[in-house]
Amino acid sequence: MRVLHRRFIIRLLKIEDAEKASKLSRRILRSIREECGEEEYPERAIRHESELHNPDYYRVVSRSIGGVSLVAEHGRKLVGIALGRIHGRSGIAHLSWIGVDPDYRELGVGEALLLSFIDYVRSKGCHKVALYTLPCLKKAIKLYLKHGFLPECLLRRHWWGVDFLMFTLYL
Repeated sequence: MRVLHRRFIIRLLKIEDAEKASKLSRRILRSIREECGEEEYPERAIRHESELHNPDYYRVVSRSIGGVSLVAEHGRKLVGIALGRIHGRSGIAHLSWIGVDPDYRELGVGEALLLSFIDYVRSKGCHKVALYTLPCLKKAIKLYLKHGFLPECLLRRHWWGVDFLMFTLYL
């Protein structure tokens, strides 16, 4: 899979991207923390997520069965990432992580990643995409709504004791 845009390319994550993907994700996590603050994205959450998004994790997800791992690339720089999973033959996909380098936001990178993820899982026979997000990520929520995602529920005091929203797109 390779999708060309005016300023960047969306492609599948490769094993050799692991270091760059890890650094990018950690940068994105810090920016989310700055945007949301302690109450909506506690320090223990960013520590946990930062530990998870290590290079070995990206080496594994780049080869996992059912995994969907996409990156946005500008030149040779990774500027966005989307990770998810197709749950067997259930027809359900879960978008577990999507983020864009703070210096590349508002350029369509996140939208291109989201649409590429949707197209990919649709081509694999999925009929539904689900995702969770923090209520403080207003621009992400606006993007999901723009592309037909529906709010399913509010998960009160969920991971790390903070609220999450669940959204679903029916394909």
